[in-house]
Amino acid sequence: MLHARAITPGDTYVYLPKEQILITGDILVSPVPFAVGGSYPQEWIQTLQKLNALHVDIIIPGHGDAEGNKTYLRQNLKLFQHVLADVKDAKAKGFTLEQTKAALTGNAAAYAADLALPDRLLSAFKGYFLEVFVNRAYHELEKPLGDSPTS
Repeated sequence: MLHARAITPGDTYVYLPKEQILITGDILVSPVPFAVGGSYPQEWIQTLQKLNALHVDIIIPGHGDAEGNKTYLRQNLKLFQHVLADVKDAKAKGFTLEQTKAALTGNAAAYAADLALPDRLLSAFKGYFLEVFVNRAYHELEKPLGDSPTS
């Protein structure tokens, strides 16, 4: 068992190198990422990068079907990097948290496209992932990495 800090301070995942199987827990869930309850966007991205570097044939997410390749993991990594970059850009432009949330959640369909999500999942994507991730990322950029997230 290996530990990370991505969605919670105590995320656990299992990597079986001989079998080339990765069990991610809620670090990776399908079809919609789940950030409600807390998350550490920058460390989550680092964790996904670390998982992407592993040699695996099967990924078993915390929710959803097993994956036979890294496509979904890489889509999540791209999405998280995309949203974090846009939060950083909004902060650099002087946007408040509320302005940042409005701008980015108003663009939810473009972010959902990173995961190839169907329109019927857009509301869940916004509520379970995007709104929370934007909030956490914004607050995380205001304090040193390692502090607990702010609601």
